Amino acid sequence: MITKYNIFTVIIFICIMMVLYVSDNKIQKFTGKLMGGSLDLIKDIRQKGENKIFVSIASYRDKQCLYTLKDLFINAKYPENINVGICQQNKNRGEDCMIVEKCIRDGLCIKNQIKIINLDYTEAKGPAYARYLCSTLYNNEDYYLQIDSHMNFVEEWDDKLIKMYNKLDKNNKKDKVLSTYPLDYSDRHLNKVSYICESMYKKYKNIPEFNAHIQEKWDEPKLTYIASAGFLFMPRNIVLDVPFDNKLDYLFMGEEVLYSMRLFTHGYSIFAPNENIMYHDYGRKDEPKVWDDNKNFNKNNEGVINKVKYLFEMGDFKNIPLELQMDIDKYSAGKVKTVQEYLEFADLDMINGNGSKKWCE
Repeated sequence: MITKYNIFTVIIFICIMMVLYVSDNKIQKFTGKLMGGSLDLIKDIRQKGENKIFVSIASYRDKQCLYTLKDLFINAKYPENINVGICQQNKNRGEDCMIVEKCIRDGLCIKNQIKIINLDYTEAKGPAYARYLCSTLYNNEDYYLQIDSHMNFVEEWDDKLIKMYNKLDKNNKKDKVLSTYPLDYSDRHLNKVSYICESMYKKYKNIPEFNAHIQEKWDEPKLTYIASAGFLFMPRNIVLDVPFDNKLDYLFMGEEVLYSMRLFTHGYSIFAPNENIMYHDYGRKDEPKVWDDNKNFNKNNEGVINKVKYLFEMGDFKNIPLELQMDIDKYSAGKVKTVQEYLEFADLDMINGNGSKKWCE
């Protein structure tokens, strides 16, 4: 005999099954794993992965950070192996790169995969300082990927990046870095890649800036002389051997050439990827910048520029502000090669400020 109670029970049962089905599909879509009736089981599996990648994201009042983070997990082949460290420096709540609860709810990640350092935007000291703070969240993962907070990823980017690195590092020496200025979002349709090959001197006579040229793809990653702060991929041993400087307050121009010199003089080589792994939004003209919000940014920047010059053997130690001198030997050139050897290799004339396109030839 069919009663109202029986009908009600059937309806409840159907609703429960629909919820389980939808949840199962979400987790299967993003992780390739079925729920199997136990979310705890998925968490256990995720914590045992290999080839873990730590992703460093420095974000300054960037509303796109949230979408960068979501895209990073959705397009990863093995999202369970991705750990993220974010330093966000925001003014308004709407700028927060905080999707941990949604990330968990959608089956993209578990809570301990995302760690965040929150700073008020008035405490910001530039991107180099924020990237250092991100590095303090690093937990000895196999690989370290540093990116900007307004990026978009290709499908299975994590698997492609590790395979690219392993193919390049045939002898398993772990002495190579992959880095470039990614193509802009608007160039996604191009079957080409970006290669940094031009140096120039604009804002500072002795501190170079760099330009990337779009080139046809190569069969394998191509040797270069400069590491991009917005796409920097390296194995664990390099992160530990060439740690990020905690005293580069207010540095922007000079961050990349300084770290590239340190990599080179420690015996590491930089290569540009031969496939596009991610894309960058370079068209953020009206978005807030730290040097616009902080009217003293450029004035405060003078001291750290003197530090960069000193580390390139072009300046006097006494011109470095006392607060930026701490542990300076720890963050200086390595012992494998000299600073002069790097300048010759890179074709950088930092004394006279003459630009070069030698690497574009």
